[in-house]
Amino acid sequence: MQVFQQSDYYNHPAFSGFLPGIAGIHGTPLWVFYVNRGQAIISFGSESKDGSIAEFFSAAAAYRMVSEQGFRTFIKVIDDSSAGGNTLYEPFACQVDGGATSLQIDADEVNLTETSSELGIRVEVKYRTVPNARVGALIREVRLVNVGETPVSLEVLDGLSAVIPAGVDYGALKNNLTTAQAWMAARRTGLNSAVYQVAASLEDTANVEEVTRLNFATGYKQAGDALLPLAVVHDPDVLFPAQQALRTPNHFVTTPAAQLCEQPQIENGKLPCAFFADTLELAPGAHATYFELYGAAESAGLYQEFCAGITGPQVIQGYYDQGQQITAGITDVCDTRTANPHFDAYCRQNFLDNVLRGGFPHIEYTDSKDVYIPVYSRKHGDLERDYNWFVIPPEYYSQGWGNYRDVNQNRRCDILFVPQAGFENLWEFVSLIQTDGYNPLVVQGRSYRLVTPENLPASAGLPADIWQRMPLTAELLEGEFSPGQLYRTIEDEVPHGIDGAQVFRSVLGRSDAIVNAVHGEGFWIDHWTYNNDLLETCLAVFPEQRAELFWNQQVYPYYRNVHHVQPRTHKWQVLEDKIRQYDAVEEPEEAAETTDWVRTADGSVYLATLGEKLLGLAAIKFLTRDPFGIGMEMEAGKPGWYDALNGLPGLMGSSLPESWELLRLIRTLETAVVDVDELAVAAEIGHLYEAITGVLAMDCRSDRDLHRRWDTMAAIREEYRLQCRDGYSGKRTTLDREDLQALLRAMEQDVYAGLQRGRERNNGVYPTYLTSIPRDAAAVAAFTRSGKGAGELDFQLRPLPLFLEGLVRALAIENDPAERAAIHASVMGSPLYDRKLGMLRVNESLDKESHEIGRARAFTPGWLENGSIWMHMEYKYLLALLRAGLYREFWQLAKTALVPFMDPEVYGRSTLENSSFIVSSMHPDASLHGRGFVARLSGSTAEFISMWAIIFFGQEPFRLQDGQLQLHFDPCIPAELFDSRGEAACSFLHGTRVVYRNPSGCDVIPGGDFVPGSIQVKQRDTGTVHRCTGAIPSPYAAMVREGKIERIEVELIRKGKTNEGL
Repeated sequence: MQVFQQSDYYNHPAFSGFLPGIAGIHGTPLWVFYVNRGQAIISFGSESKDGSIAEFFSAAAAYRMVSEQGFRTFIKVIDDSSAGGNTLYEPFACQVDGGATSLQIDADEVNLTETSSELGIRVEVKYRTVPNARVGALIREVRLVNVGETPVSLEVLDGLSAVIPAGVDYGALKNNLTTAQAWMAARRTGLNSAVYQVAASLEDTANVEEVTRLNFATGYKQAGDALLPLAVVHDPDVLFPAQQALRTPNHFVTTPAAQLCEQPQIENGKLPCAFFADTLELAPGAHATYFELYGAAESAGLYQEFCAGITGPQVIQGYYDQGQQITAGITDVCDTRTANPHFDAYCRQNFLDNVLRGGFPHIEYTDSKDVYIPVYSRKHGDLERDYNWFVIPPEYYSQGWGNYRDVNQNRRCDILFVPQAGFENLWEFVSLIQTDGYNPLVVQGRSYRLVTPENLPASAGLPADIWQRMPLTAELLEGEFSPGQLYRTIEDEVPHGIDGAQVFRSVLGRSDAIVNAVHGEGFWIDHWTYNNDLLETCLAVFPEQRAELFWNQQVYPYYRNVHHVQPRTHKWQVLEDKIRQYDAVEEPEEAAETTDWVRTADGSVYLATLGEKLLGLAAIKFLTRDPFGIGMEMEAGKPGWYDALNGLPGLMGSSLPESWELLRLIRTLETAVVDVDELAVAAEIGHLYEAITGVLAMDCRSDRDLHRRWDTMAAIREEYRLQCRDGYSGKRTTLDREDLQALLRAMEQDVYAGLQRGRERNNGVYPTYLTSIPRDAAAVAAFTRSGKGAGELDFQLRPLPLFLEGLVRALAIENDPAERAAIHASVMGSPLYDRKLGMLRVNESLDKESHEIGRARAFTPGWLENGSIWMHMEYKYLLALLRAGLYREFWQLAKTALVPFMDPEVYGRSTLENSSFIVSSMHPDASLHGRGFVARLSGSTAEFISMWAIIFFGQEPFRLQDGQLQLHFDPCIPAELFDSRGEAACSFLHGTRVVYRNPSGCDVIPGGDFVPGSIQVKQRDTGTVHRCTGAIPSPYAAMVREGKIERIEVELIRKGKTNEGL
């Protein structure tokens, strides 16, 4: 992958970033954050902010703190002959002339270089994390090079200014650091190693626990093929004036390094450091290399085992090589080769960042079944996203937590890269949909439960007494376990002669996956919509399995939540003659959470087919539209995708994007019901469709008619939720296919009519958000008391200013090509288009809006979610252009809107990495226009992967033709991406190499002049080459999905031309 380099980085705008925190399947990850200031790394640790080794700082503080509390290097240049005496030089502290300092960022590595021409010294620093180890650790490599013409005598002090002892949590660091120092201890465990921990827990409770985990630092100097220990100093008062700022190590200035290291060090009661000292001479051209490792271990034994394994520089190099292999192994699945290497590198980096939010679809192959584990994921939190609490479990097969919407979107395309993942993601996220149409916010890592532990030894070929010989594993298997817990426990006690990996796979293959989630902070109205994308991607790869997927797998439960949406009478309030909607969700009396599922009257878990569950979802969402039948009500206290309109639910807001997605879902169901004659659904869902039949018969010509119909729909919805509050009855009813098709068609027409009504009420442009507030406060008060009369209320409809989201959904879902083109033209002619930047703003000006709509109104225009270029939504728009078939329009906008095509000097950071937002020209500070903020872990990565797939393969690569599976490539590749040989290539599915040859040198777009002609398909096992024309037929299409095809070469020819002789 390409490296981003920034010279004189401290004179460039500040930005932050992070190492990926991936240690391999059998490794222990750390989180590591850096800034383009000082020596880069400012914060790192284990699991969460509570596990800091170097304190977590918000970006605004990190830019200032890194030069003092981060890594430091002090070089004392000895000159006995000079009258001026010795010189103290601190690299990367703005002491050298411009051009001598640089920062290089790779996918999993950060490097710094500074050259002092005056002193003849070059300092090189490299950071990587340790992979495939039982502890998490950061490697810091420092190399000093004599680039002068004379020998130099040096004393060196290098290390970390402040090390947080294990057991000191984030709250203590930020709120009572002085007090917390009373618990702190640091001690040397050898000349070159120190450990840092508190002896006991800090909490003021009766349950005081001993802290056995520890943080550590250890340092070495390379001597050929050996490593020599470096003396460590953990007491900062040995180096710096006591209790003063850590600016200059005055004691080091005046005292030889060797003497400093011999001084007594206080072990308790202060915030410790970790500095390593050396004295050396360097001849011209000679260099010295130091390795420092900082990490966290669960026990002293693991720490000692890790240190004992560092036997030479080849071990460190092995860590480097393994880390590169892990990163390459992840990103190889989307390896892209075009005429633009920067674009190719961006494709890899984008995929890696998508993995960090959604997880990588790892498949564990067992003798029973293939087990899908989404590894490496975490909630997006970093120095700039300081508001989020991220968790990266420090265990093998690490699976972090994330929000339903985020994880769902970022796993959207897993099946395109690892088809063995199958429908696992669809099953997980649809299962978490509740009977009320909402879902828990927080999705946790998967756990597992062994189904029949007593039968395992015999069925897996293991010794009959295996559990007697592995008691800790046996105890673990009595409950739920994570893959990492299982592997580590087996690893700790597997008897000699037994393959621990086999035991692991045998257990995992005979275990059921358990989806873990918690309610979190509320119900957002858009979360269910991302299942539409998951479903569409699944069917693009497995179109022949539609009937099986929808109707033949009764495996989808309903998540049971103890939080419930309140009826209107409980959440509508009259406050000083203002009508508002507050306290929309009933909170449980106790903070109870459940991982249980909805059950029937007999206590069994209710299981539905996918089709049944989606029918229920479509019905409840159909009944949740606003009093004008336009948008989806924000009835549950939270908005949709646009979080910063947090006040809009209180203003009885509604949203068109979810109505567009409802239209999409209904169309999908209309197509799917063709595959069955009749279908059984829960009686409660059947009653909803009976009620919808009546609703559709109601008059809706006037606003008064719409309001009365809305009241009827809301009452049906509220009665249904009350009825299902404690589960389903278990009774089922049968729906006739033809009747259901007719009803779904009528629902589709009604939803579409509502969307057109919204456009008519907004001067011919689709709005995104509306408010529908009753005009009569007294009538509302009467309704909340009696529960009657809502249908006679008069509502005031008010569209908010333009937001990009509504037009994105309209562009992607509208069927009429002319309408799609008109939508795009309206966007490009509106204030949403930033002409200075050639990009799309997330909204137009909100200056005339009340602050009640949400925090977006308070943000500076052009910043965050107020008129900025919000990359996720802009990328959604680009993807919508492709889905709408507006291919040339896509590439025209992409040349200014896609990150790899931007100017890094304007963007202000690596153009291999996405940002959450780019400052638009609405911002009052013109120097910020075009600069990206909040790094990488954005939903934009998922949108680009979808774009990438359409660009290189088309929208529906797998299709059924006369009942036979075929693979059709329908690329959208501009001429400038074909290399000098006329080729462009990328990986497909299991790593099948797809190579396009375009001798014409022209643009290739679907429906254009050039189409696939001759196709050569090479089998992986035999090397046999099969030839076909236009499309890949059966059985080879299925073989591609199964990973049996190594290479596909596609000749792109002008329509009507043939490839004779092939």
